[in-house]
Amino acid sequence: MKKYITLFFAVLLLAGCNIQGQTAKEPPTVKIEADGKSYDTVLGTFCWNGKCEDHAGPVELMKDKVTLQVKAGEKLQLKQSTTNLPTTSFLTELNSIEQGKDLPLTEDGTFTAPTQPGTYYYGYTASWRDEKKDVSIGDAQYAFALKVLP
Repeated sequence: MKKYITLFFAVLLLAGCNIQGQTAKEPPTVKIEADGKSYDTVLGTFCWNGKCEDHAGPVELMKDKVTLQVKAGEKLQLKQSTTNLPTTSFLTELNSIEQGKDLPLTEDGTFTAPTQPGTYYYGYTASWRDEKKDVSIGDAQYAFALKVLP
């Protein structure tokens, strides 16, 4: 009986160590919260856990996708599916020919929708590092589009 109890705890210990050391196979999902509702973004180019995929830019990724309708100047927030926050992140607003400008993004991922009506494209880029090991966990770009209503 002692052997079985020892074996049980050994398996439990090994399983716990394995879970702790694992890294997700894909980057976290990122959603936009607006007016109390949550909306998906589209995962673009990324490198994660040794796997890299190259995709088109945000404008091309959002072609034929539904845009999120928001009020002018509305506060929006980017939320991710993990508690491991990115080491660095930035948000870029793009026009239809992929020319962009960086936008202010608060530490909690909040930003403000444009005040002028129209359709706006965005690329949110985030990088994660393991500071203790001084290695990259991965990086990813997410795309979404907003339609600012008059």
